[in-house]
Amino acid sequence: MWLKQIIQRIIYPNRYSSEALIKHIRSGGGKVGENVVIFGSSSVYIDEAFQYISIGDNVSITRDVIILAHDWSYSVLERIEEPVSLRPQRFTTIGNNVFIGMRSIILQGTTIGDNVIIGAGSVVSGKVESNSVYAGNPARKICSINEHKDKLVKRFPGYAAAYAKGFQIKNNRLPTNEEMVIYSTLISGCEDAYDGVNKEILKNSKKYKSVQELIEMNMEE
Repeated sequence: MWLKQIIQRIIYPNRYSSEALIKHIRSGGGKVGENVVIFGSSSVYIDEAFQYISIGDNVSITRDVIILAHDWSYSVLERIEEPVSLRPQRFTTIGNNVFIGMRSIILQGTTIGDNVIIGAGSVVSGKVESNSVYAGNPARKICSINEHKDKLVKRFPGYAAAYAKGFQIKNNRLPTNEEMVIYSTLISGCEDAYDGVNKEILKNSKKYKSVQELIEMNMEE
């Protein structure tokens, strides 16, 4: 592991870790808030015109994401009709509490609001509303963040069943209630696990007598 880290430092001196890339952005005049994590930082491309990029607090940027602060396409006009020079320049802004999915491209001049999820593989431009989920090419609003929460609540028993089944495949036994971690809040008598996390959100959800019953009633074939 240490050898791999040394090699990454040599090949990607400014991108070998999330912390190194954030430091590099800040040193070039870019704004990066607190609790920002860049997963797979060596695979992420952030335009070197850092002074035009602003990233808020609590932002998660995943592998192979591209964030741009320039648009070189104007060069086509220069070759046709010199000395035309109409270089565009705008700021690219990412708000607070934002998740950017893998292989997404954030184009120059994009403004992403607060509390936003960008789906994997999206091409994002223009203004992205706060409290929203966007996805696609070009990215479009899929739903509000509250609607997204409601979907997750509805699907949570299925997620719990999949987690339990995966645990069983790996360990050759069902997980105990405690080993169900956050999903244990669906088991009768465990609603207050983890200091009541999910208790209020899942108060109207069906509770199951056991992990086995949860799997049997929710596991998709």
